[in-house]
Amino acid sequence: MQGLPEGAEPIFIIPWNETSAEYAARLRKENEDEPTRTWVKHHVFPQAFKEWFISRGVNIHEWTLVLDKQVHQNIHRGELGGPWNAEWRYSIRNNPLANRQAIHLFAVQMIFRFDLSGPVVPYYSRKSIPLFPVIEEDIY
Repeated sequence: MQGLPEGAEPIFIIPWNETSAEYAARLRKENEDEPTRTWVKHHVFPQAFKEWFISRGVNIHEWTLVLDKQVHQNIHRGELGGPWNAEWRYSIRNNPLANRQAIHLFAVQMIFRFDLSGPVVPYYSRKSIPLFPVIEEDIY
């Protein structure tokens, strides 16, 4: 049997010696660590600042991203809506008279900063979102 070159480490290991009980335990842990994913509509413009957005001519319900539920929880985790709302709070405080174009530009920057992706759909769209959207027609 040929060994590995000196200093090399294996890149793929087959767990031949894993018992069925060990396999079941590992599978349970993986399922706990990676809960069943579902999709939610995330308001790009936070509902917490709805009145300010209305005063600036932005309808927050026209701009939602379909996101994985876990991603949505992560960006809102913490106090007062989490880091997503904190960024908006800072921007609003420093640009209280921002026009619609500036607000939308900041929203795009936020989407990139938080590495979000998904179709943009109105919040009150009557079409239900399937568990795993696959094609554009599933969303609209």
